[in-house]
Amino acid sequence: MCWHSRFWLSYCCKFALIGVFICGTVADENSGSADQAAPDPTSTKVNSHGQSLVESLIEQLGSPSFSTRRQAVTSLWQLGSLAEERVKQAQRSTDKQVAELARQVGILIKVSGQVADITSAREVAQLFLDAKNESLVELATRGYWPLARAFLEEHGAYTSKIQETFFQQGESRQLIQLLVHLAEMQGSVDLAWQVVSRVVPDGQAASRAAKL
Repeated sequence: MCWHSRFWLSYCCKFALIGVFICGTVADENSGSADQAAPDPTSTKVNSHGQSLVESLIEQLGSPSFSTRRQAVTSLWQLGSLAEERVKQAQRSTDKQVAELARQVGILIKVSGQVADITSAREVAQLFLDAKNESLVELATRGYWPLARAFLEEHGAYTSKIQETFFQQGESRQLIQLLVHLAEMQGSVDLAWQVVSRVVPDGQAASRAAKL
């Protein structure tokens, strides 16, 4: 075989191999795309299982066993948004124990965005439940300004009392001054204003509070 023939034979073989490689690669990519696009057949089952789990944990809030109730509270907190809607419904339960624990779980879920562990979450939740100045100040001191705002929204009667006594030279004005001072120290004035604006009674008072 002359060198011309050997050259063309070698060239054609290489071209054929390249073609096979390209076709195989495209086929693999198409196969991968099909796999990625395929829906997960277990997704519905996971959701269904999650709902069943939440229902079971809600029932456990009414258990006579303290350890069972405590574990149910922790598990619902860990489920977070998955359990939140059902927890809100449970807060209207005719079983007072279930309703109260569901309320606590709701608060734990609310604080979970800022508190990473269950021990700290329980501590903050206890502050959240206790409608008094010390609790509000402690939330602000820890830098939990969104929770401080939610605290005021949760305890309407407490917030109204601060508003009613704002113009008096007393505890309410000192509270506002302290909140503003904490905000300045933390560099969180904008967040703090969302809290302060909840307790000042009107626009004029808001203007005055901003200068405290």
